[in-house]
Amino acid sequence: MRISVCIPSVRPDTLPMAVGSIMAQGFQDWELVVVGQGDRGDDLQAAVKQAAAGDARVRYVHAAGRGACLARNLGTGLTTGEIVAFMDDDCEAAPDWLDELDKAFEPSIDLVSGAVTLAPKASRRIAVCPSLSPRLQTFNLPVDSLIPDSFVVLGANMAFRRRLLERVGSFDEYMGPGAIFQGGEEHDYIGRVVMAGAVLRCTPAPSVQHTYGYRYGLRSVYSYKRERIRGDAAVMAKRAMLNDPSGGNSIRSIVLSYAKKQARTVRPWRLPIASARIGILLIGFRGCLRDFVLAIDSSKGNPSAVLHKRAQSEAKDRTGAAVITRADAS
Repeated sequence: MRISVCIPSVRPDTLPMAVGSIMAQGFQDWELVVVGQGDRGDDLQAAVKQAAAGDARVRYVHAAGRGACLARNLGTGLTTGEIVAFMDDDCEAAPDWLDELDKAFEPSIDLVSGAVTLAPKASRRIAVCPSLSPRLQTFNLPVDSLIPDSFVVLGANMAFRRRLLERVGSFDEYMGPGAIFQGGEEHDYIGRVVMAGAVLRCTPAPSVQHTYGYRYGLRSVYSYKRERIRGDAAVMAKRAMLNDPSGGNSIRSIVLSYAKKQARTVRPWRLPIASARIGILLIGFRGCLRDFVLAIDSSKGNPSAVLHKRAQSEAKDRTGAAVITRADAS
């Protein structure tokens, strides 16, 4: 069973390590598409060429736009494998990563979420680095389900059957690193997956190391956490639009209602941090409702819902029509 690997990249300094870790896999039936972005395309392409050492299974393409989800969509369209796996350009796959993914994809499994481990810190400064330690669990979810609380996933190590990607549609290109909402894209897509009905598995066996994923310093840590919260706000806003596709609600009333619900759950000694988090969340939520609608592919239904920019002439104080349907919105 061929596994296609897609790596979005903006970092020529770490890319050779990421590509080299795929080249070193014991599992051999793979192909790799690296999707470069930004103004360092020549450096990215040279890094891939050097690391690939002429291996025809490795391909580099440069995207015209920016964003990890845009790159994932482009890379997926250029691959041929039954399984499509995603890793980041600051990560290093364990030598048995693809072999363990192959084992995890039993015939009924549609999606596998693996482990993301941490490398040793290069500094004692305050830092943040996304990581994941899932325990082995399998979820057989009917259509219109919600994400199980115990299911966890990071975009740096997730894999899908192609048939599932085709059923659900594209990743939301307004979400994720490099986009307007720089987080939440994994949870958004998994939410759409379970809405479509799927068999999910999380397992620690297929593992990648987040070798260069640390953000150092208070400002970087705050920026990372803020953007993740804004991404969560976009996920919430998309759900609100699906629940009321005709729109017309006052954005202010929606936001105030949510704020009141959150305030009832905040413990007094955590109020300062919680208030800041709620503030970021509400601003992102309001901005998403104000500036976007959902575009839904009529052939796939709600699971295909992605953000679509509102026309500038539309009123901003009310949500207006929240959903548009077209023949191919994905």
